[in-house]
Amino acid sequence: MVRIPDEAEHRRRWAAIPVSERREVMKAVNRGVALDDRQRSILAVGVARKQQRFWSRAWLLGPVASLLFLSQGLVPFLANAALATVVLGGMSYFWHRRAAQAERANLSALGLSPDEPSASGPEPREDVQDRAGTPHAANPPKRPRRKRR
Repeated sequence: MVRIPDEAEHRRRWAAIPVSERREVMKAVNRGVALDDRQRSILAVGVARKQQRFWSRAWLLGPVASLLFLSQGLVPFLANAALATVVLGGMSYFWHRRAAQAERANLSALGLSPDEPSASGPEPREDVQDRAGTPHAANPPKRPRRKRR
C-alpha cells in the first residue's frame, strides 16, 4: 500500500531527485494533472499540499502591500488595498484550486482517495513517547549501561 510521506521525508526525497524531474513535478502540479510515475506522484501530492497552504494565505499580501500607500492618504490606501486584495484573492483562488486538483488527480493515480488515512500522511509510530513523556508498551526502556573500569 502506498503511503504519503511526512514533510521531512518529502523534503529528503525532493532533494534526492534531479532538477529536471523536480521541474516536471512542478509543471504537473501547476497544471493540475497527474503524473505517470508513482514515486513522482507521491512527491506531487506533497508539493500540491504545500502550494495549497501557501495560496490559502497569499491573498493577505494585497492588504499588506497596500500599506506602502498609507502615507498618500486614506482614499488611495483603501483603493489600493481593495484592488490588491481582489487581484491577489482571485489569483490565490485559481492556484489553490489547481493545487487541489493536482492533489486529487495524483491521489487517484496512486489508487488512494483524499479521505483515506494513508493519503493524509503516515500513521503515528508506536515506539514514540506519548504526551506525558512515558514510553509506550512497544518501546520498553533500555537497560542502563555498565560502567567501564
